[in-house]
Amino acid sequence: MVLSIIVCTYNRKSFAKLCLESIIKQVNLNTEKKIEIILIDNNSSDNTNQIIEELKNSYKIIYHLEKNQGISFARNKGIELSKGEFIAFVDDDAVINDGWLDALINAIKTIPTVCFGGPIYPKFESECPKWIDQSYFIRSYKKTDGFINNITARTGFAGGNMCIHKSVFKKVGTFNISLGMKGNSLGLGEEPEFFYRIFKSYQDKKLYNLNMMSITHFEANQKTEKKYLKERIVLSGLQFSFKNIKEQGTLGLLIILLKILKQSFDILIYLIANNKFRYLKSLWTIKGLIKGIFSK
Repeated sequence: MVLSIIVCTYNRKSFAKLCLESIIKQVNLNTEKKIEIILIDNNSSDNTNQIIEELKNSYKIIYHLEKNQGISFARNKGIELSKGEFIAFVDDDAVINDGWLDALINAIKTIPTVCFGGPIYPKFESECPKWIDQSYFIRSYKKTDGFINNITARTGFAGGNMCIHKSVFKKVGTFNISLGMKGNSLGLGEEPEFFYRIFKSYQDKKLYNLNMMSITHFEANQKTEKKYLKERIVLSGLQFSFKNIKEQGTLGLLIILLKILKQSFDILIYLIANNKFRYLKSLWTIKGLIKGIFSK
C-alpha cells in the first residue's frame, strides 16, 4: 500500500462527505491504485457512519468509531489502522483541490523525504468581515516547491493537510493526546509538538512543501467572530511559550521575550496604520505569551 488518506471527523457529517467525495474523485482518476481511505469517527452523534453507506458505490472506505474524544486520539487510531507507506491527513471540513493527489503521489515516488505538506486556503461561510485580514486564514510555507527552512520545520505543517512516512511514528511516537481539539473544545499545539520531535530526530531529512498539494478549508461564521479569534490567538501565544520553555529552557524564554518585544513594536506600527486586526492580533499574542510564561 503506497498511501493511506485519513479523515478524522466529529459531528460534521455533511462536511466529511464532501471531503471524502473530493478525495474519491481524485483517487479514482489516479493511476496509482494502492491507496486506501480511512474515516475515523470521533464519537459523533450525527449518524456520521451513514456516510459509508452513501458512498459505498464510489469507493471502499474503511470506517472506525473512536470513542476517546480528541483529534489526537482519532489521528493515532488512524495511524494504527493504516497500511500505507505514507499517511496523509485531511481536515473533515476541507476539500482537496485539483492536482492534490497527483502532486503527492509523484513526490512520494521521486523525492527522498519523510514528510510533505501544502497550502490551506479559506472558504468563508459568509463574507469575511472587512476589519479582518483574510491572510490570517491562509497557511502557506514557501512560494515554490521545495524543502522548508529549519525555523519553519520546528513547527511543521498544519495538521489538516500533511503526509508523513509511517516509519516516523515508530521513531518519534504519535500525537500527544493531551493536546489538540477535544469535541467542541478549542485546543491547539499537537502538531507543533509532534513536528518538533521530527525536527530533532531527522535533522538530515527536511520537510517538503508542495504547492499543488493544497486544500480549501471551510471557515464558519464563528471563526470570524472577535471572541473566537481572541481565544484562539491568545491560546496560540500561550502554547508558543509552553513549547519554547519546555524545549529550550532559558534560551526559549529569551525567544519569547524577543517575540513580545517584536509584537509590542508591531502594535505601535498597526495603531498608526489604523490596522485593527493586526493591532488586536499582536495585543492578544502578547497576552498569550505572558500568560504562558507565568502559568504552571
